[in-house]
Amino acid sequence: MDLRIVICGVVLSVFSGCSQVKAERVASQPLLKMSEFRGAMTVTGQKINYPVTDSPEIIAKILDLAPGQETEWHQHSVPTYTQVIEGTLTIDFEDGSTMEFPSGSGLLDVLNTWHNGRNAGDVPLKVVIVIIGEQGKKNLFFRATQ
Repeated sequence: MDLRIVICGVVLSVFSGCSQVKAERVASQPLLKMSEFRGAMTVTGQKINYPVTDSPEIIAKILDLAPGQETEWHQHSVPTYTQVIEGTLTIDFEDGSTMEFPSGSGLLDVLNTWHNGRNAGDVPLKVVIVIIGEQGKKNLFFRATQ
């Protein structure tokens, strides 16, 4: 038998086997079920309002807090969504109240109210924060330390 025919047959077998393996691997992966968050009020019952601007900006970031670590006292002037990915987020408010949000929780942060996020647990905390703001404007304010 001609060596070229044998080599072509081997190459075709290998490539067709790879595509089948790849197709089987992709087909066997389950689709991720995504939970949905919808909200029109902050966690303290404030109505959210989007900034009226010709220069909107969405800022998204991931925040990791080790056990015992805090965000520092701060406030948001625009709607801010937080999704807890891992751990439990504890939020202390200036009025002395506290709320806890376990992994999987989504929340709309309070507006123009001093609060401090912290990891009161013993495992790392990971959250995704999405700020609906305006280009060139400060949307997050930290309390001056004494």
